[in-house]
Amino acid sequence: TLTIAGSLLLGGRRVMRRRCGFMVALLFIPWDNPLFGSLVLIAIGSACLYLSAAAFRAYFRDVELMQEHIRSFRVQNAKCTCCSQDHVWAGKKIPCDREIVVECITRWFGSIANFEQTVQKTVLSALWHQLGNHPFPYLWLIGASVPMVWGQMDAVASQLRSGDPQMAIVWALNGVMWWLAAFPASFVIWASLTWRLRARPASRCADVLRNVIGMLALFVFFCIVWLFQRMWLSILNEDDLLAYASFLSIMMIVTCVVWRAWQQPSAFKPQQTELSPRDSDAWSLSLSL
Repeated sequence: TLTIAGSLLLGGRRVMRRRCGFMVALLFIPWDNPLFGSLVLIAIGSACLYLSAAAFRAYFRDVELMQEHIRSFRVQNAKCTCCSQDHVWAGKKIPCDREIVVECITRWFGSIANFEQTVQKTVLSALWHQLGNHPFPYLWLIGASVPMVWGQMDAVASQLRSGDPQMAIVWALNGVMWWLAAFPASFVIWASLTWRLRARPASRCADVLRNVIGMLALFVFFCIVWLFQRMWLSILNEDDLLAYASFLSIMMIVTCVVWRAWQQPSAFKPQQTELSPRDSDAWSLSLSL
């Protein structure tokens, strides 16, 4: 289980590195030729989003597999190296590690059954909150999308050089909106979709199709935000600071609501349980050791 959890955390970091790499790649797109730049953007974005969709689906499958392993955890099913070697090492008899571990567990938790219940319920709940509920913290997302702000800073600097500080603030507000609100909100919705597409079908073509759906979904979410922004700015003055500031406020509220509302399906969420004082003390002791 610890190996699986470690792999899950490393997998999450790999996904975020891909996101960050995509954001950095945006800075080097040759926008002098808009058509060519758009084609390069589509090519890079499609490749990165396809790989991200595949990685996220695999991540959620691993989370689900980990939970199944923990739900069925039994001490008697745990393997022990000394037992597999018939308690002999270098021709000498060695003590049984299983007996020692079982004795420690019995003293800490009162019984093997209490320990198994702790693992199956309390540990499962803790891992779900860490890996299944919000596997990628908000700070990770805004950290991975910092290059998005770098690109906006060029436009801000250009407006300042031209002597138009108001438009510089407009560009800055727009960049902050995408950085702190639009990207995290779209990501959370997209992650929820990839969770629902996590199952690997028998057909390879169907599996690729699910990755393509995940790839296109994030494009769609970004387009929805962009269209909503254009509609809002068409109602107000497009060059007005108030229009951009108000849209930023709206998107921040939307992001907070989406972030708080997103929960995994109830079948994925483990049952919450309370430990007795004795079990709680034993669990704390085992963690400290």
